[in-house]
Amino acid sequence: MNRDGLLSVGATARSNDDSQLIPLINIVFLLLIFFMIAGQVSALRERGIELPESGSRAPAQIKPLLLVLETGGAIKLNAQSTSLAALDELLQASRHHDAMPPLALQADKRLKARELGPVLEVIRNAGVSDLTLYVRDGNAPL
Repeated sequence: MNRDGLLSVGATARSNDDSQLIPLINIVFLLLIFFMIAGQVSALRERGIELPESGSRAPAQIKPLLLVLETGGAIKLNAQSTSLAALDELLQASRHHDAMPPLALQADKRLKARELGPVLEVIRNAGVSDLTLYVRDGNAPL
């Protein structure tokens, strides 16, 4: 103790040096990552199941139907002009194995809700469950 009553730590006191633990921490994290990856790989392999080989290298993709709604009520499905009454039949004809393909919708921003509502009703009644609405990035130049 010094004359003020405080305990002084001299230069000869041993400092708390944790730098020797860093290599151990690195090894523990590397082992953790290894076992996480090895566990995932073995979980993906189902024993007793032989998967068939594919003749195609490209993954199967279902191309979405493109529905365009223009001002004035013009409707196009995959660049084919149609009417609201015939839209349901065209959507039903587009089914693949009782599944409706995804639908991409491009609607003019000047459409009124009363013009858009009946089209959305036909889409809903046709059983479309995957609908993508195309929009323009507000920050991008025209």
